[in-house]
Amino acid sequence: MGRRTKLKEDKKRLSRMAQESISVEAFLARYLGIRDNSILSRDISHTDIKALFPNLTRSSFDHVIDNPEIVSEGQVLLVTDCYGRTIPYFNPLYVLELSEPEDDFIGEFIEEEPQEEIIPDINELDLTSLSNYELQGLLHIYAKYNLRGAHRRVRKELTSRKDSRHASKESIGRKLKKSIKNERFDY
Repeated sequence: MGRRTKLKEDKKRLSRMAQESISVEAFLARYLGIRDNSILSRDISHTDIKALFPNLTRSSFDHVIDNPEIVSEGQVLLVTDCYGRTIPYFNPLYVLELSEPEDDFIGEFIEEEPQEEIIPDINELDLTSLSNYELQGLLHIYAKYNLRGAHRRVRKELTSRKDSRHASKESIGRKLKKSIKNERFDY
């Protein structure tokens, strides 16, 4: 096979592979996690990518032509910029998998053991010292596990506070009446 026919075949392969290419914007969003529209809406070229992300490694076309399966496996991505130029980049997620074998890989499903939720004992808690946020969390836990007595005590503490969203208008009115009755007017 002559040199000229090899070049023609390589050109045909490249044109078929160019159909599998993605835009720079899609590459940045999918593989680098960039979601900022002010960046993605601009015309980004390969020189911009090289300046902004020097850690991204490019592949050669010879390597891609000799091993077309690496494109179909996703090890190498063909990226087309705003000028229509296509350049192969190594998939950053695949490079992470190769360089850090002891870490959890991106994209893998890791089944974690369910953690047991610790239910605090109501008798050991000082409800008056807890914040409204903590009381609401306790209220949720006690309601979830159907602990009615503990739930009632936490709910009573929440409704007794003026700044709580659980405080009803009636309880706030009762408190005001009590405070007015208890005040002594000295003339």
